[in-house]
Amino acid sequence: MAEIQSVIPNPFQFVDYYESGLQPITLQELKLLSLEAAIRLKNDWTTKIFDESIVAKWKIEYNSQQDETIDDSYFDYAIAECRYQAESSSGGILMSPVDGVFQADGIVPQDVLGDLLESVTALENRPFKDWHPGSNEQVLDLVHPSLYPYVYGVSRQLPKQANNKKLAWNELFGRGEIQFFQGDDEQNQSHNESKKFQWLPSEFVVDSVTGAVHIDSYINNLHPEEHESLYATLEKIFSKFVPMFEILLTRLVNPIELRLKLPAYKWYVESNVDVEEKGNDEDEEDDDEEEEDEEQTRTFIDLKPGDFQPPNLPENVISLKGKRLQVIVKLANIHLTPEKPSYPGGVWHVEGMLNERIVASGIYYYDMENITESRLSFRQAIAEPKYEQDDRRGCEHFYGLEDESALTQELGYVCAEPGRLIVFPNVFQHKVEPFELVDKTRPGHRKILVFFLVDPNISILSTARVPPQQNSWLFKEVCKIVPKLAMLPDLAKKRIQEFLPMTLDEAKNFREELMKERKYYIEDSNNTIFQRPFSLCEH
Repeated sequence: MAEIQSVIPNPFQFVDYYESGLQPITLQELKLLSLEAAIRLKNDWTTKIFDESIVAKWKIEYNSQQDETIDDSYFDYAIAECRYQAESSSGGILMSPVDGVFQADGIVPQDVLGDLLESVTALENRPFKDWHPGSNEQVLDLVHPSLYPYVYGVSRQLPKQANNKKLAWNELFGRGEIQFFQGDDEQNQSHNESKKFQWLPSEFVVDSVTGAVHIDSYINNLHPEEHESLYATLEKIFSKFVPMFEILLTRLVNPIELRLKLPAYKWYVESNVDVEEKGNDEDEEDDDEEEEDEEQTRTFIDLKPGDFQPPNLPENVISLKGKRLQVIVKLANIHLTPEKPSYPGGVWHVEGMLNERIVASGIYYYDMENITESRLSFRQAIAEPKYEQDDRRGCEHFYGLEDESALTQELGYVCAEPGRLIVFPNVFQHKVEPFELVDKTRPGHRKILVFFLVDPNISILSTARVPPQQNSWLFKEVCKIVPKLAMLPDLAKKRIQEFLPMTLDEAKNFREELMKERKYYIEDSNNTIFQRPFSLCEH
């Protein structure tokens, strides 16, 4: 099976120095992208954008809201690019309001959605409600990778062998060896990598012809027999994400050029005024003052978009057909009640750590009821722009950067809508914004299915090699061999399970430890990467 050779960017390649991060976007281009976002936020924009009467109304509205620095060239460029995006889209997959994030509405068939809603009911109605720690009993985890993760020095793993006979999930029990974290000295110094935990992906095989998906190893925390129908439904839904991930990954390995490219160090109109030679007796202080005045009055180059030109066809087109992918699955609900009518929102973060090698995420908003607009916001860490020594005025004009301001650019948001699929790169941080009940007298919810895609170039430890750690799963298999065990009182069965690894209480303790570690990583990555200060003293 051919491997994907292109290097896919990930946030864990960023380190805490000032060349790290994505290419900075000028404020002028961000205004252009904001205009395009406003267009793509409109209902049925792919049709309306070809209606000249509607576009004319948009232009009047646009001109009434702009300052003198923005002219018609921005509007004309935005219309042309959005028309190109509408014409070149396929399969219902469109650029979202956030450049580099893709979305599709209604591409999961209604019967598959019905199967999903029916299948998750069994998870929602379990006596044990797994409220996400620290969520004020608002976020209900149905399937989450932080519960029963791989634990170095505790969990077992089978050796990685190319010709290893594939074992069924219930044939893995008791096999493998306990191993401790191994890494070189440089890795051991990295805050990006956990020395104790790893989320466990499952093996998803994509058919080389049809694109159909088969889940080839168990999903962590989702029993393969008890939830067999849900496995089949997840296969069908993930097959809809495959072309979306292909488009996203192709974009990542073939990044488009900036629309408004600022020449390095050449941000001002060159002056034609001859500089008179100064006499030797001229006061040096006067020279410095004149030079400073000249710096403050120089004219910025006029950075405006020209005519839109369609980007070149990508050199490296990524296809996931015929590939064995590693995918981490998450199912979670946010529940609001009259007693708890508001969700406060999340924090800026990327998914996972270096251990998981996550390069992209896919979210399916499959059910929403009685909530206000829910937004998912995005931002990116940027490298320092290439500017003249101590050019404070230029950095602020073109990039909005002042000394000590964060090297971060916010990119906009995508709205959660029932039936909407979105995919986004893990190099973008994301954050769920606050929302609340519409009708405060009755409950409401937002339900999501998430697929975290591991870098297709890299194979990490997965459920194909790690025996299930849920002791309840093992106990059920033991009961098949010794049926009388199933007839014991619940207390007796609980006592027996306590001797089997790993108990639910132990798994919760490991989850708490894992979450503390990742909370520290999020804070550390924000301080050293996504919110590291811009310093005019670095030159």
